[in-house]
Amino acid sequence: MPLLRAIIGIAWIIVLIWAFVDIYKTKNKDTGWKLIWTLVCLIPLIGVFIYYFVAHGK
Repeated sequence: MPLLRAIIGIAWIIVLIWAFVDIYKTKNKDTGWKLIWTLVCLIPLIGVFIYYFVAHGK
């Protein structure tokens, strides 16, 4: 079970880093927009998915 927790933790960190890079590479968005999405992504596990489907979804 500790191994599963470690794998999930590492996967979450990787996805979180991807989200942060994606947020700050976005052009034509103001700083407030980026700050709000950064804070949303910090919600464990679900924040990144909210960002992906709401702000990043096309």
